[in-house]
Amino acid sequence: MSLDVFVHLCYLLEYLGGLNSTRNVSVEEQVPALLMVLSHHIKNRVVKFYFGRNGRTISKHFNCMLDAVFKIYSKFLATPTPVEEDNTFPRWKSFKGYLDVLEKTYMRVPCS
Repeated sequence: MSLDVFVHLCYLLEYLGGLNSTRNVSVEEQVPALLMVLSHHIKNRVVKFYFGRNGRTISKHFNCMLDAVFKIYSKFLATPTPVEEDNTFPRWKSFKGYLDVLEKTYMRVPCS
């Protein structure tokens, strides 16, 4: 991640998401911890080792960061549009009549 992108992400989380620096942990330290956990599936124990913080501190700030991300996610994700019944795209022909059911169902898709 470039420095410009990191600074912009910190700005968005701080001013739009409501993430605040505390006496001991700045926003610029909270964001990399969040990115480590989300992108590399690193446990709390490993993050507290990397940042030299207590596990409770990491957990508390992680929850605050997730709240900030949930406040700004709607600005970045497009809302899905339903597929019309008269769609002629070949992939959807076999699902004719079942589109309403599929929109409200989570399907597990195996990765190959």
